[in-house]
Amino acid sequence: MELKNIIVGQRVRITQLGSIKGFCVMHQYISPRQVGITGTVKTYVQGHGGYVWFIEHDDGKIGAYTPDEFELI
Repeated sequence: MELKNIIVGQRVRITQLGSIKGFCVMHQYISPRQVGITGTVKTYVQGHGGYVWFIEHDDGKIGAYTPDEFELI
């Protein structure tokens, strides 16, 4: 997904998992990352220039993802 098209509150699906190298987030936001899960865009992760976003999964867990890992549904 293009960075300029991301809007808080959008429903998205995780399509792939890329490298987490350089992510500066707590482990609790890394371990829930999963392909195929759906959720809602919450906010961008501070200090990553908009290239890492928190997605709240439908089960309530929150994962950190880059825009190329999710698509609008």
